[in-house]
Amino acid sequence: MDEALAVLQGTHDGDDLTQEDLALLETIVNFGPEALTERGRNLWSQLVGAAREGKYQRPWLHGVIGLTKSQDGYVYWHGAAVEHYSHKDPVKEARDAKELGMACTLAERRGLPVNWGNISKIFDDLRFGQGIVAPRFHVMWTADPLNLRLTAVRDSSTDVKAFETQAAAHRARACTQWDVKPTDGSLRYTQITSTEGFDQVVQQLLSDQSWMRAVFQARMQSVTINLVDELHRQVDRGALLTSSQLESNYYSESAPTQGAANPHSSP
Repeated sequence: MDEALAVLQGTHDGDDLTQEDLALLETIVNFGPEALTERGRNLWSQLVGAAREGKYQRPWLHGVIGLTKSQDGYVYWHGAAVEHYSHKDPVKEARDAKELGMACTLAERRGLPVNWGNISKIFDDLRFGQGIVAPRFHVMWTADPLNLRLTAVRDSSTDVKAFETQAAAHRARACTQWDVKPTDGSLRYTQITSTEGFDQVVQQLLSDQSWMRAVFQARMQSVTINLVDELHRQVDRGALLTSSQLESNYYSESAPTQGAANPHSSP
C-alpha cells in the first residue's frame, strides 16, 4: 500500500497516470501484487520508482512528441489543451494525433499561439490545399424533381479565403439562374478539392436522388437527368489530387519528430 501511495503522490493523485498505469495501480490496490504477471510486477516496480523520484512522465500520444492525452480524453500540446478525443478506434486516433502534432508544429513555426482557433485554421488550409495549384470546384444542385439541375464551377483560387468568398457569389448566381429561393432549402452547395471530396459528393447526390424517388414518385418518373452522371460529365475525378497528395505538399516541412513511448506507460 505504501507503494500505491507513492505512485499517487508522484502523479498528482493519479491524474497524470495513463489509462494503462491507472489500471495497474487499481489492480495493486484491489487485488495486490499477486494478481500481476511477472511482466506486470516489473512494470509496477518501474512505475513506483519513477513516481518516487519525481520522474514519471505521461507518454507521448502515439509517439508524437509534444502530444499527451489525459484520462478524460483531453489532448495537450506541451501541457496546453488543444483537443479532446473520444476515439474507439486506436488506428484512427493515431492518424488524427499525427495530423494534430503536425498542425501544432506548423503553428509554432509560424509564430502563432498553439490553440484550437489557429489549429482549425491550419486544418482548413490542409483540406483545401492552401497555396497548391490544383483543380477545385463549387458544386450546386437542386433537390426538386421539377427543376433538377447541377452545375460544377471550376475555381482557380489557391487561397482558401478567396475560394470561400467566391462560394457565396456562385450560390447567388445559381439561385437567380434557376429561379430558386435561397431560403427554401432546395439549393444544395458543396465543394470539391480532392478525390475523396468528389466521392463524398457522389454519396450526397445518391442520397438526394433516393429521397426524391421516395417522396416524389410520380414526378420522378418523367425526370431524365441523373445528378451523378452530370457530376462525372462536368468534373474529371482523375484530374483531382488526393487528400494525401494535398497533405504531403502542405506538410512537407512541418512533420513533428516521432519518439518512443515512456517505458513506464505500458501495462
